[in-house]
Amino acid sequence: TKSNFRDLARKYEKEFLEDMESLNVLRATKVLRATKVTRVTEHMDHIIQFIERIFQNGYAYATSDGSVYFHTERFGDRYGKLAPSRQNVHIPITKATDSEKISDRDFALWKAAKVGEPFWHSPWGPGRPGWHIECSAMSSAIFGDQLDIHTGGIDLLFPHHENEIAQCEACHQVNQWANYFLHTGHLHIAKEKMSKSLRNFVTIKDYLNGTSSDQFRMLCLLSKYRSHMEYNSEIFKKAEVVYQKFLSYISDAKAYIDGTLNSSIASESEILEKLALTKAQVRIALADDFDTPTVINYLLQLLSVANVHSKTTDQTRSYTARSPAVIAAVAAYVTKLLTSFGLSFAQDDKIYSPLAESVVDSLVGFRSGVRNYALDKLRNRLKLPPDYEKSKNPDSAYLLALCDNFRNDLNNAGITVKDHVKGSSWEKTIIDDIFK
Repeated sequence: TKSNFRDLARKYEKEFLEDMESLNVLRATKVLRATKVTRVTEHMDHIIQFIERIFQNGYAYATSDGSVYFHTERFGDRYGKLAPSRQNVHIPITKATDSEKISDRDFALWKAAKVGEPFWHSPWGPGRPGWHIECSAMSSAIFGDQLDIHTGGIDLLFPHHENEIAQCEACHQVNQWANYFLHTGHLHIAKEKMSKSLRNFVTIKDYLNGTSSDQFRMLCLLSKYRSHMEYNSEIFKKAEVVYQKFLSYISDAKAYIDGTLNSSIASESEILEKLALTKAQVRIALADDFDTPTVINYLLQLLSVANVHSKTTDQTRSYTARSPAVIAAVAAYVTKLLTSFGLSFAQDDKIYSPLAESVVDSLVGFRSGVRNYALDKLRNRLKLPPDYEKSKNPDSAYLLALCDNFRNDLNNAGITVKDHVKGSSWEKTIIDDIFK
């Protein structure tokens, strides 16, 4: 059955917003009050007025069927500034032979209505907007006659973004409409661009059934935004390993700061010097076309120096017994930076509810007590009352084996238990079953 086009649009709009929320992409209206969610049907007046201004400035013409086209020849050499190699701007303009278009390069600003299609009334007759004019008119209605940064996929560079530039500069009579264009690479699967038309796509819902939005963020951070990214198990595993390193460090840092993890770390001066250097390196990398893979590499180097499990056998380095403030500074910087990249470090509500966490805390605490009891017995440090029956004094090796088995069971359930001098801590383990 046919659906009303507005109902169909709202259906996919709702699914899109739900997918974005599941990826921890903040709704635009929650970030900036001035930001708008744009719908073409709500900007039809702006679109028609935008085309009229292009007409008035001499860069558009109408055909007998009520369509309107952009006059690229009159726009001159300015057409093709974004991708001149794609435009063949130095080749003579050819006359269109299959329509009333003046040139093959001319593109539609307004298309005359066809039977069965939605249409709106305009000065040129009933019809609908051309593909490119929608973005130009809506962005101009919100941001005015110029943009600083314009983003989009590399496949939109030509003709979409090229035609956007021409339309906006013709309408607003400016020489440069957008200052910067940032084009993202494609997501490939089996070395082909992932797309609906090729039916080789993976939905966000299916993807998130086996992983987390944070792991997806890490996947993106490990690739330059302009580069194509291959969807395969190898890069997924790499993202999982790197993300787990950050999770483990933050967990260990918390245990170290709380005093439940005691270990020698590198000297305060060495860690603070590395932290200052990392901050400077990160700023430079981000200023270099948002080089996030290099940023992640710098952060991993920082964690290596500020390792709370440092070995004291390296005689070339100096160590300090405890310095929680320094480790807290490193953990806070790493967490803040990764959070600014969109990682939430959120726990899966379907698996880790507050009650479940409380249960895990209790279980790990119980295991820690039993384990310490067994260790103390083995070291003859546990003082029992004289009347304590031997039958009530289980074998320590047996208790330790039970603790190890319990730890393994928790690990299989996605909980990693780490034993320390004064107790134990735990953290979630990512279980990647996408490719199983």
